[in-house]
Amino acid sequence: MDKVVGETVLSAEEIATGLTEVAARLNHDFESAVVVTVVPGGILVTADLVRQLTFEVSMDWISCPHTPGERNDASPIVYHQSVPIEGRDVIVIDDAIESGGTMKRLVAHLEGFNRAPSRWRHSS
Repeated sequence: MDKVVGETVLSAEEIATGLTEVAARLNHDFESAVVVTVVPGGILVTADLVRQLTFEVSMDWISCPHTPGERNDASPIVYHQSVPIEGRDVIVIDDAIESGGTMKRLVAHLEGFNRAPSRWRHSS
């Protein structure tokens, strides 16, 4: 069942190679971090990525439902913090970033929970 709807932008092999490259950079840069997945889109990307991480990982999730192509960034952010992030390095993962507006809103929202210095990374 290799049904494809629309044009294939990246093959499964290209995605896997990209995730391996990202994991190698993260493994080099971090000893521990909180990985926050943007749901629902980031779930599969996060699962594939964290399997390759060699440092201590805690995981949480955040949601900001929106319609693709929507530009007003007015949708509510849902985040019920279950892992403390204060003073921790945080990596935010989503499956795709269009204009970057939603990711900026999510990072700003999470920064409100993290008053101590830390590093922030976001990936898609």
